[in-house]
Amino acid sequence: MEAHSRRAYVTTAAPESNGPEPRETLTKVFRANLDDSIRFHLDAGLPGDEVTVVVLYLAMSGLLVDDITVPDVLSAYPDGELVADLVDRILPPSPE
Repeated sequence: MEAHSRRAYVTTAAPESNGPEPRETLTKVFRANLDDSIRFHLDAGLPGDEVTVVVLYLAMSGLLVDDITVPDVLSAYPDGELVADLVDRILPPSPE
């Protein structure tokens, strides 16, 4: 996404989420997605627990918000490497 497209997205999307109805809808959708991620993680026997998934969710959400709103903040760090580092540092090692 180009920088001007990112700013346009945030400019148009942010006011839409400020009212009670859109906020309620977004909360339901985001909560359902987080619950699905937690369930998948635990059911798959991946390392970590529910809080591990929430921490990953928060880290990735912050990365996405920065990428959309102020992409130059993290421009020195390649996206793919940054995501891999996040996962490696947050998830406990797999038992062998």
